[in-house]
Amino acid sequence: TITSVDPWGTTATSNQSNLSVASYVAISLPSNEVLKGTLSINEKYNTTNATGPGPLQVQNDGNVMTDINISATQLFSSGGIPSSYFQYKADNRTETRSFNWTGSTTNWTNIGSQNTSMINRLNWSSLSDIAEIDIFIQVPSDEPVGNKSAWLTITAWYSGT
Repeated sequence: TITSVDPWGTTATSNQSNLSVASYVAISLPSNEVLKGTLSINEKYNTTNATGPGPLQVQNDGNVMTDINISATQLFSSGGIPSSYFQYKADNRTETRSFNWTGSTTNWTNIGSQNTSMINRLNWSSLSDIAEIDIFIQVPSDEPVGNKSAWLTITAWYSGT
């Protein structure tokens, strides 16, 4: 038998023994700042060993295993995108075993403008629902002086398994 309880009350007990729960995909970025400051020509910044902000964090707030993609706008005016001057990789230093390591991008990879698979099967249970996104930046030798910024787009969907 099934009885439903929510803030609005309790339902009558059912004799059916089937209960369906809708899949819910939701993510948040508890840590979402990569770098504020100044880098010189050819200088590198890497969130795996940064003294400033660490890696981005993506948290699965839904109730199903979730796949995560990444894309970005161009960071530097010289070169293009994708470029070895702007890279990412998935990691799990905070909560181990939070995603499928072999199905995810765990080595440095150039960030492109196309939606690209990054994290496979991010867990939804509260002890292992956070993955980290490391960012690597190197200022190109021919980059003009000035403020730089890029938009990272992080998308999520039900992994289906």
